[in-house]
Amino acid sequence: MLAEALYAQGRLGEARQMTEEAQAAAAPDDVDAHTRWRAARAKILARGGQFPAAQALLDEAAALVLPTSWATFQAQILMTRAEASLRASLPAGTPPRSPTRPRPPSTALPATPAPSLP
Repeated sequence: MLAEALYAQGRLGEARQMTEEAQAAAAPDDVDAHTRWRAARAKILARGGQFPAAQALLDEAAALVLPTSWATFQAQILMTRAEASLRASLPAGTPPRSPTRPRPPSTALPATPAPSLP
């Protein structure tokens, strides 16, 4: 979903707009679309410090997806809930840590030489 990509780039206003468009375009019985826009908007709300609203959206998304056998969507809701909980525990304004951003030098793992080939 485009909202997820915009969120990852820190473009929260545009990401929020995409969730609103996805919400408006989703068919009433489209569990996939309704789960995804709720999860994306919950991240945006949590990043903005609106934790109760984020949790409410995640509760709605969980209610939609838990009765299904879609493990991927269930996992997405759990991961988003974890991210929102982490956001709630951090000081306001703390930037998100990117999984692709390198570790600071003080926590970098020591380099090990590659084994020699015979």
